[in-house]
Amino acid sequence: MSEGWRQDHPNCYTVFSSSNYCGGTNKAAVLILNQTETAIQTYTFRTEESDVSSNQKQKDFLLATFKSYLARKSDDLNEKFKSADSQNSG
Repeated sequence: MSEGWRQDHPNCYTVFSSSNYCGGTNKAAVLILNQTETAIQTYTFRTEESDVSSNQKQKDFLLATFKSYLARKSDDLNEKFKSADSQNSG
C-alpha cells in the first residue's frame, strides 16, 4: 500500500486515489492498463507534496491521459454498456 496500489490477485489491483485518506501515509496512484502492452504504467504521488506546481502538472497529465483513453475507447465502451443493459433500463 505504500506505493499507492497493490496487486491482490493476478487480475485484481487496489488503487488508492488519496495519499492522506483517514490520516494514512501511503501514496496515491494511477495505473494505466493497455490491452496491446503487457506492462502496466504506474504513477504515484502524495497529495501533501510541497511542490504544488509539479504535483498539479502530474495530475493534469494523468487526467489528460485518461480523457484521451476514454475518447479513443468511447465506441467500444458504449457497445459494452448497451450489451450489459439488454432491457435498456439505463
